[in-house]
Amino acid sequence: MDTAVQVITLVIGGYLIGSIPSAYLFARWLKGKNLLTIGTGSATATAAFLHVSKLAGILGLLGEVMKGLACLYVGHVLVGELWGYLVVLVSGIIGANWSVWLKGGGGRGQTMLLVGIAALSPLALPFLGVVFGAAMAITRRMFISTHVFNISLPFVFGLVNRSWIFAAAGAALSIVFLIKQRRTNDDLVQSGRLGTFSR
Repeated sequence: MDTAVQVITLVIGGYLIGSIPSAYLFARWLKGKNLLTIGTGSATATAAFLHVSKLAGILGLLGEVMKGLACLYVGHVLVGELWGYLVVLVSGIIGANWSVWLKGGGGRGQTMLLVGIAALSPLALPFLGVVFGAAMAITRRMFISTHVFNISLPFVFGLVNRSWIFAAAGAALSIVFLIKQRRTNDDLVQSGRLGTFSR
């Protein structure tokens, strides 16, 4: 298969997989609730857990994990190389954030990100955990700490993996998350469940 065709297939396939709104669907099926009209309007597993039911949240989370694994499987079948995995994963996360099925609405894609990191760069997980934990300890603000985490992605990916491809993917994901993750669309922060960190 020609490389250009592979890229196009990965982008489209990843986007369509990521755009499946699992949390939204489970909220609808289990309780008849529309996540787009509840809380912050984000179709995330967290929103389903907080505003619908624990079962809806857990099933939504499992759905997000399966989407991440499905993206990686598509990357394996079509290319089987690092760049292919990263292209399909980034495309899937974009789909999760701006789903065609929800007319541009969606979740946040962070579960898919964690699945991808665990599979492709497990050594990056503890470093990212330290970055987020340190930001929380210093600022005591979930919103700022999340943005510090997002901004750190290209640097951590690039340094841990010593790969410009990883750094580029991290930069793309950082931009996606910074655009999507405004304070107003974080249900966990809005709910006040984090106490003094919910600022």
